[in-house]
Amino acid sequence: MNYSKMKKAVAVIGAAAVLACSNGAFTVMAEESGVKAETAEKMAGAIEIAWDTTTGTGTFINPNSFQCGWCATLYKDGKAYGNYGYYNSKNDYYSWGVNAGETGQIDLFNMIKENGSYQFTVTLINKQGEAVTSGKSNVWNYAKQPGLLVPTVQKAADGVVYCELPDEMPLLHFSYQVAKGSNKETVKEWGGSHDVAQNSNSETMDCIHTPYGNVSVDSKYDYYVRVRAMSSDLGKYSESAYSDWVKILDAKNSSNNNNNNNASQKDITPEDMARYSVAGNESVKYTSNSAYSVEIKNSIQGPKCFDAFNAVLGDYTIGRTYNILPSGKYTYHMDSKAVITLTIPKTLQAADRDYKMICVTENGQPVELADIDSDTNTITFETDTYYAFALIYKDKALNQ
Repeated sequence: MNYSKMKKAVAVIGAAAVLACSNGAFTVMAEESGVKAETAEKMAGAIEIAWDTTTGTGTFINPNSFQCGWCATLYKDGKAYGNYGYYNSKNDYYSWGVNAGETGQIDLFNMIKENGSYQFTVTLINKQGEAVTSGKSNVWNYAKQPGLLVPTVQKAADGVVYCELPDEMPLLHFSYQVAKGSNKETVKEWGGSHDVAQNSNSETMDCIHTPYGNVSVDSKYDYYVRVRAMSSDLGKYSESAYSDWVKILDAKNSSNNNNNNNASQKDITPEDMARYSVAGNESVKYTSNSAYSVEIKNSIQGPKCFDAFNAVLGDYTIGRTYNILPSGKYTYHMDSKAVITLTIPKTLQAADRDYKMICVTENGQPVELADIDSDTNTITFETDTYYAFALIYKDKALNQ
């Protein structure tokens, strides 16, 4: 989940209805004609509404037999404090909704900045715009804690930064803000509970070809990024302040080229280059068949993940690295397996080439997953283990 997905309204598929969230008041506007009932059963509200007070996330279960969009309202000291919801259009409804019987996770920590007593409600919405709001969650009495140190941020290459939190603090993730021009106009902002490489307080991030879509670069402007850190235990630490702005891209033909930003530029090691050179920026195309949804994103993996990949790599080559998460949740294991078919990026497709996946899961353990289809343009694999993945390949001719 990420900041760029935060919205103040949820538009339901086919523009049949819109659920607007404003100061905790929900209004449903639906077309009266041409709307077919999604199901004969009565629409039910979310159940098991609860806080995870360590990470500052809320959870709920969709008890309906169909997928629902959702919007959450946060309350502070009994008063509506803000809304967090997904925009659901015809194209992304099934990507971002919560499936029947599944648990939804809401990263409300992004909104909690002050001491107070916090609760939240969840409104579920079906595709016809019918909405049901839950009762309030349990109370979380939050007291602001000392802040994390500001991360060190250095340019590693054009558009790429290396971030590090030197102390062994319980880091949840780095949050990024990209801006352009001397006025620092924000063009991209994101962060999420699974963005930092496993077991690492550092991250190399391409801030132009981001995990959440590319930044549209205007060559007239310089581009900058600043970064903050957030704790995995909000009972111990609060988020850090933002770092200073670091220039990551010069305007084309700018007189500022090779300016004093180079003095703080991180040297690019071969290991750095290897890690972010295999994080693709093409669209990830895949299908899955399981009792739960699967989300796949291009991702730069950290040094410890690469150590695990290399431990079982053998004579294969790493082609791409991904984060693969069940229902978009940060978890290492599910009770049942998913069958996933991933389209091989065109630049990696070749006849007589073998493909496999390596998953690095809990405690940095690598798991090899064989390709179970015969299509040279795809890889199909079964897994019930998740987190960091590498698509690897080997040309058969090398063994002949």
